[in-house]
Amino acid sequence: MIDWVNHTFSRLIEPIEDSQPEYQDLDALRELGTKLLAGGDPHAARLVFAKASQSGGGPLETNLLGVASWKAGDRTGGLEAFAQAAEAGLEAGRQNLVTGLRRMGLGDAAELALKKFAVGEGGGLLL
Repeated sequence: MIDWVNHTFSRLIEPIEDSQPEYQDLDALRELGTKLLAGGDPHAARLVFAKASQSGGGPLETNLLGVASWKAGDRTGGLEAFAQAAEAGLEAGRQNLVTGLRRMGLGDAAELALKKFAVGEGGGLLL
């Protein structure tokens, strides 16, 4: 039976070149982006964290993308990333969203964000 299945599927299923996404080392991307942020290059860090987020990263990478965006002057992109991280349950994303809103003079919106997003788990880089 196994021989028949292997024979049949080997004729029906053929590999498609470049159909598998290229492996990305999220730890290495996170480390590189963090070093770029620490070195004062938030624009380059934003590119690295965007790649990490698109390559299977989770709320931690999304929060880092938010920090890099914020530091690069993209307040809207930063707030959007923080909200996504908060929605996924990362407390650092929630705290960064609230901090960002308050720094923009949007205290009422910050209070609404605290109510909308439940207290999350896990740390992460804070503004």
